[in-house]
Amino acid sequence: ALDGNWTAAAWSLEGAGIAWVGIRQKRLLPRLFGLLLQVGGGIIFIVDNHPAYSELPIVNSAYMGAMLVSLGGLFSSYQFYKHPFHLKQAERPVHWLLLIWALVWWFYSGLVEIDVHVSSRYEINSAMFFITLSFLTLSLLARSVNWKAAEYPPILLLPAMYFVSLIRIIDAPSRNLFSDYGYISWITAFTVQMLVLYRCEFIWRKWLLSVWHSLTMYLYVFLACWIIADFVEYLLPNMRIWEDIIWGLIPAIGVLKMTYLRDRLSWPVMDYLQSYVGKGLLPIILYLTLWVMFACGNAGNPRPLPYFPIINPLELVQFFSIIVMLNWLILIKLEKIPKINFMDASIGINVIGIISFIFITSVVAHSVHYFAGVSFSEHAMIRSEIFQASISIVWTILAFAVMWMATRKQFRKMWFVGAGLLAIVVIKLFMVDLADSGAVARIVSFLTVGILMLIIGYISPVPPKTATVS
Repeated sequence: ALDGNWTAAAWSLEGAGIAWVGIRQKRLLPRLFGLLLQVGGGIIFIVDNHPAYSELPIVNSAYMGAMLVSLGGLFSSYQFYKHPFHLKQAERPVHWLLLIWALVWWFYSGLVEIDVHVSSRYEINSAMFFITLSFLTLSLLARSVNWKAAEYPPILLLPAMYFVSLIRIIDAPSRNLFSDYGYISWITAFTVQMLVLYRCEFIWRKWLLSVWHSLTMYLYVFLACWIIADFVEYLLPNMRIWEDIIWGLIPAIGVLKMTYLRDRLSWPVMDYLQSYVGKGLLPIILYLTLWVMFACGNAGNPRPLPYFPIINPLELVQFFSIIVMLNWLILIKLEKIPKINFMDASIGINVIGIISFIFITSVVAHSVHYFAGVSFSEHAMIRSEIFQASISIVWTILAFAVMWMATRKQFRKMWFVGAGLLAIVVIKLFMVDLADSGAVARIVSFLTVGILMLIIGYISPVPPKTATVS
């Protein structure tokens, strides 16, 4: 009398009822028959399901039938979980299988319904909204009836968020996730994700919570970069440099925010300090390192603004990123942030010093490009007399600053770093700058470096061996 959809629904509900009776009466045969009936209902649904696409959304036999199969599985799972002493030992894990069965049908029916009835433009965001509300409902239900097992499936919300983001990147990278009403779906998703993490504080394992907090932060930073960069591209079309700046600025602000909140926000930052401020920030720090290096090779045209060294958008963000990374490493060294076992903060500080040196050199290259008209390319810069002269002078000034600071602080190793840089300048003067001794720029650089070396020798002598080293 009924089609396969309604037959499946009826069998599933009947199976759930029979299984419940078997649990209450402590009888094995009704329990087994109830489970078999639910599985049979699911098979009938799959074999005889021919959804009519012209039907109304939700109130149609295909969706309602699948949902009732899911609800029957949920009810049975809860009953098997709540009454373990009415079951044989081998039956007690069955509640997990029933929970998985129910959720598969729940998400299958919902996502198929979205695919059939929602426009492809809104399909991804609708799916994310449905997945989020489903896990939120399950979490609230589990807490209200003390169903601990049902508190675990919301673990999958974060992987679902990553997967949906990946699909959008592959499918439509030019449209960020906030477009097409996506802001509703994604604000809801992050809110529910944090709510789930808070509610499962004492249910999920500690290591899992730590990892999930870090992964949530990474996704938040990535999507913030993507959404804001897309908005900037909309405001300033054909000015790619401003988008590139956003991809460095937002992570740097994120690092600064986390280090600021390390002793100010009890949950989640203080409770999961390693996840948000310690090794959890390491991937973002590594990304910022690569971004700063990448930006050094960018011409950095700040149009419609004029170019000024350092005080231009790209170099300001690079400088800000370096300061933020250095501050994070110093806090680790001072033990104000949890130490990272596999990383030496002192080595990280030395790496930041090398990156700073490359950054300053790139500032010189940008200045020569914009003020002297030299093409911003490796070949052109190497052949440029003014660039070679400029970096000789700038490197000597850097060496002077390092050696002077080392003399004041009595840091012998630091002094030798400056001396090494000075030696590189001298070698460069003889092998590169003097190759064309008639060039005025190179003569000026040679004289300037010589004068600075005399000053260094006078006011920055090498610290004694007995001095404190760092």
